[in-house]
Amino acid sequence: MGGELGDMLNQNEIQPQFREEVKSLRIPQFFLQSVPDLFGGEYELLEPENLSEGFSLSGQDAQVSFELATGEMYQVDIQDEGEAVPKYKRASKRDSDFIRAYLEVMPQEKRVKQCTDIICDQINKNDRYVASEIGDYVHRIIQNMTEDELAAMETAIPTYARKIQEKIKSLERAYREQQFYKWLDSGKIVCRKSYTLPSVITPSQTTDAIPYSLYEAEWDHMNTFEHRVLDVVVSMDNIRWWHRIIENKGLHLNAFINHYPDFMVMTKSGKLVLIEAKGDYLDGDDSKTKLKLGRQWQAQAGRMYRYFMVFEDKDLGMDGAYTLDKFVEVMKEL
Repeated sequence: MGGELGDMLNQNEIQPQFREEVKSLRIPQFFLQSVPDLFGGEYELLEPENLSEGFSLSGQDAQVSFELATGEMYQVDIQDEGEAVPKYKRASKRDSDFIRAYLEVMPQEKRVKQCTDIICDQINKNDRYVASEIGDYVHRIIQNMTEDELAAMETAIPTYARKIQEKIKSLERAYREQQFYKWLDSGKIVCRKSYTLPSVITPSQTTDAIPYSLYEAEWDHMNTFEHRVLDVVVSMDNIRWWHRIIENKGLHLNAFINHYPDFMVMTKSGKLVLIEAKGDYLDGDDSKTKLKLGRQWQAQAGRMYRYFMVFEDKDLGMDGAYTLDKFVEVMKEL
């Protein structure tokens, strides 16, 4: 990146001894097989949104927990002059009681419709979903509420809308994951060599104190356990170089989620290893989802690629997950 902005950024190039080999390196990613057109393009890089094809809220689970939703009411004012910045404060007990009393005298059907309309507008601001489906889904949730639950929701609609939106996102993500593995089995999704490492990286914070780094300095955003894993890796005799993958910018395993592993390591035998370092407190379903995806990537990418998830002491009991000491034994053989 040139110009004034480039001068301001902390630019770090690939180390001279690695430039030629990295120039020809193409790391596999997932592609969606499409219908060829006049411009060719038989394959397109897979995006999570591609996997939402056919997703519908009809018949989906409408159970949402609102236990932590607040019932407190807030007053919002916008200044008449100057910048139109909303100012909010907790409404007084008198105002809250007045509005609640007003809502309570409304017919039940009208209250449900009013809340449904407001929540649907908030959830579907970008028109991502079919409006009628969102309306039907939200109505299914609200119509099963008790009088007390409905009264609480009417004074905290943004909170309830957010919880319903989170529920919809979780349903869509589950659908995308199912589609991904289904399309992978059918051959609609394939793994192709694609990603090229940039010649320059510009992370906000860097370190050049760790040997064998691919770049002159690497992104220095690591917790204690990630540092331990990296220290173990660079102490091995078979390591050629390593790179700290920059979250939301570097290589990612593109599927129903975009998964950015922590490290990329090249061994002297030419094997490229992706490593996700997990402290033992991070061994939930998210870890299992990423591990399954990483191992599927390894299987599709070929024999020169590996994916491992490393824990301090926890045994996840899944293929590709290792405690740090077992991981060392495997890495030494690559």
